[in-house]
Amino acid sequence: MKKIWIATSLLAASGLSMAAQPNYDYVELGYHQVFNESKVDPAGADVTFSTALGETGFFYANYADLEDNSTGMNLNNRRAEVGLGYRYAVSDRTDFNFSIAYVGDKFEDAMMSDTQEGYAWNTAFRIQADEYWEFIPYLGYERTADRDGLHYGLHSKITFTEGFSAFIKFEKGSEDFNNKQVVTGVRFDF
Repeated sequence: MKKIWIATSLLAASGLSMAAQPNYDYVELGYHQVFNESKVDPAGADVTFSTALGETGFFYANYADLEDNSTGMNLNNRRAEVGLGYRYAVSDRTDFNFSIAYVGDKFEDAMMSDTQEGYAWNTAFRIQADEYWEFIPYLGYERTADRDGLHYGLHSKITFTEGFSAFIKFEKGSEDFNNKQVVTGVRFDF
C-alpha cells in the first residue's frame, strides 16, 4: 500500500501544472467486490451520486447491493450512505475535503436479518493530476451497532471524453473492518 501512496504522490506532483479543478457533479456506476478473511466475499452493484452545493459544499449518496452464494446460503448485504461534505481548495487542482454521513447496512441470509445504522466521516485530498487523471487518497471512520473502525484507500479515475471516465477504488479496513474492497466502474460528469 505504501508504494501506491508514493506513486500517487509522484504522478500528482508531475502533472499539477496542467490540471483542471476537481468536479463534484457526477454519477458513478460500478461493480463492488469485498474480500474477507472468512472466505465470504460478497459482490454486486455500487452506485454513487454527488453534486456540488455552492462553492464549498457537496452532497453525496452511495448505494451498494452485494451478495454471496459460496457458502450455500444466499447472503445479501445492502448498504446506503448519505452525506454532506465541505471542500477547501488547496490549489486550482487540489481540494481537501471532509464529509460526514448517515450509514445504513442490512444483512440477510437464510437464518437471520440484521439492520445496523450509524455514521461515518471521511477526509481526503482530491488531486486533479492532469486533464485525464484524478487521485483521491482518503481516510475514514465508521461506527454502527456492531462495527467501529478506520478505513483508508485510494480512488483513481481516468477521463476518456468530457463527461465520461473509468474509475477504480481500493479500500482496506482496520479493526472491525478487517477486509479489502475494490470497486471498478464508469463515471458520468454533469
